[in-house]
Amino acid sequence: ITPEEITKDGTYTATSETDSAGYKSYIIKVSDTEYYLIENRQYESFDAGMEPMYMNGDGTIKNPTGGIVVWHIDNGVATKCGYPGMPGVDSSVANTVNVKTRRPGIMENYFEKTAGTPNLYAPFLNATENAAYGASKLSLYNGSDDPSAKTDTGITVASTDAGSTSMQFTVDFPMSISKQLKDATYEVGDKADALTVDVANADGNVTYKWQVSTDGGKTWKDATSASSAKAGARPAAASASTGATLTPSTDTAGTYQYKVTATDVNGKSVESTATVTVNAITLSKDALLDASKPNGDKRFAFSSLKDATYTGKEQKKQDVTVKDAKLGKDLVKGTDYKLTYSGDLTNAGTVTVRVTGIGNYTGTVDLTYQINKAALTVKTESATRAYNGKTLTAKGSISGLVNGETASLSVTGTQTEVGSSQNTATVKWDGTAREANYQVTYKLGTLTVKKADASATTGDTGTGEKNGSTSAGSDTSGASGTSGAATTRSAKGAKSSSGVPLTGDTNDAALPIALGTPGAGAIAIAVARKRHNDEA
Repeated sequence: ITPEEITKDGTYTATSETDSAGYKSYIIKVSDTEYYLIENRQYESFDAGMEPMYMNGDGTIKNPTGGIVVWHIDNGVATKCGYPGMPGVDSSVANTVNVKTRRPGIMENYFEKTAGTPNLYAPFLNATENAAYGASKLSLYNGSDDPSAKTDTGITVASTDAGSTSMQFTVDFPMSISKQLKDATYEVGDKADALTVDVANADGNVTYKWQVSTDGGKTWKDATSASSAKAGARPAAASASTGATLTPSTDTAGTYQYKVTATDVNGKSVESTATVTVNAITLSKDALLDASKPNGDKRFAFSSLKDATYTGKEQKKQDVTVKDAKLGKDLVKGTDYKLTYSGDLTNAGTVTVRVTGIGNYTGTVDLTYQINKAALTVKTESATRAYNGKTLTAKGSISGLVNGETASLSVTGTQTEVGSSQNTATVKWDGTAREANYQVTYKLGTLTVKKADASATTGDTGTGEKNGSTSAGSDTSGASGTSGAATTRSAKGAKSSSGVPLTGDTNDAALPIALGTPGAGAIAIAVARKRHNDEA
């Protein structure tokens, strides 16, 4: 036999075991292990012969017929107090399922003579009992073993039929929320889903009152749906919503508790609450306009910072603007974000500007720019002179120092011997200028010492022409009978008077050359040339 479950108000028919329609019973569930069983029990079949127990009772209530019986069944107690040795049975309370001195596992839902005192002789619901007591209220024990520690479920069962094998009864559930409000979390600017509540077992039309709290439920004010709320403001109390749905506002970051109170025409009311969290938007250089497109456009645009050059004075703090492309708005400094600066704003180096979200925005983004070194030029002069044995030097200068800063220059270039070298110099940071703030460029001159001008003779003996002339002299070859002849050579490849080529070039010193011919005496030719002294 499977009882039919009752979940809403209504009139139902229960038939006893001997009815022509067959046995039919019902249950009202409280939990997975606790429920009420409703059946029609008459003085017949298994219950035959029980009339005297209920007809006389305590002498005041008569039960000439059976009726609707409601059983409160708790399987948890039934298991704990079952037969010894069965699974889950507590041996100290075994076989005490229906002991009425504490909470029973199976017990009729009796009418009460006085509060907490059941009338054990009035288990039936029928016309007689209804006239005496009215509807039967179904109670729960809430897990307590004390029969008096019970609470009213708000469910009532009544029957005005006379006892018979087929009887009608009515069930009245208390007004309840069949669909509770659900908590939700959004980001500022998101489109929120509507909060929706469904009410069961209400009498007539239902009105709804929506309220919102921003202090954890300490205070409440009427709430309006986001469609009619002023943009950018917290849910206002302008015109309270009265329908079964309300769309929460996501204009402002915060935690909001929403409450709806539903009231029927008889004044019965129920409430449902939910928490809606609106998170601030996180600033990021990498946040995407559309998170589903990994290569899509960036959500936030930050204005560019420009590098500066060292001036010796504190640089002006550069401003940053931010745009939220998703919401299509320019963020307001001081309302949506603030700027802080780290790093030296005067000396060369990196300056970091931190953008910190406030209000509806959170998170930080760091942007940087450089204070570049100032250009400093060191220039030294060039100088040239002939060799005189003394050291040659020249002056130098510095240009580019800013804001009246000072430094000195040490010119270190020198040249003494014949040749050339750079006129080197070194900046001495012995004043108010700092080396780290300047990029030094050197433009160095050249120091040149040339060979000195002078004249020198060859030192030849005998007659001849100085400065490039040669003269004939005595024969030194050992040949006799031949006279020497002299000639002057002015260029490489010149010939003697006898037509014999001479060797050497115009820079050669005096060079004796001996030539011999068959049948002739030795000819001695002395070649003397004029030569410049190229050495100092």
